[in-house]
Amino acid sequence: VPVGTLQRIFEDGSHPHMFIIHVVFSTKSRLKLIESSIKQRIHGYLRSIAENKQARVLIINGMPDHFHLLLGYLFLYSYYY
Repeated sequence: VPVGTLQRIFEDGSHPHMFIIHVVFSTKSRLKLIESSIKQRIHGYLRSIAENKQARVLIINGMPDHFHLLLGYLFLYSYYY
């Protein structure tokens, strides 16, 4: 992650009510099965699932045995009545 990326996300101010979630997916037994040739396809697949669930993908990164996603959900509704 480039230096200052998270700082820019939080200082942006355009999304003051964003719920941030860190998600990690790993291969079974953490076997190094994710080759660089399919890494971009997996990135796209995970991104499309997150966006389909109304999440903003802030950061996505992968290793041979796991992937990290930093997702942001905007508060669109009030939970107080």
